[in-house]
Amino acid sequence: MCITLPGKILSKIGTTAVVEANGRKIEIKIDAVPDVVKGEWVLVYGDMALKKISKKEAEETIKILLND
Repeated sequence: MCITLPGKILSKIGTTAVVEANGRKIEIKIDAVPDVVKGEWVLVYGDMALKKISKKEAEETIKILLND
């Protein structure tokens, strides 16, 4: 089962980016959020970013997923 995870943009080249999500670095497509920059957060589904989110949203989502 795939779920949407928050990912922090580590680097960006063209329409791809490397994010840290769930403790892993993964390469994703950022066609849906082309204006995203390093340090921002996105929701990641599979190998693509769906939308930009705030740091607060990311932290809240991570907390829920970790059952903290």
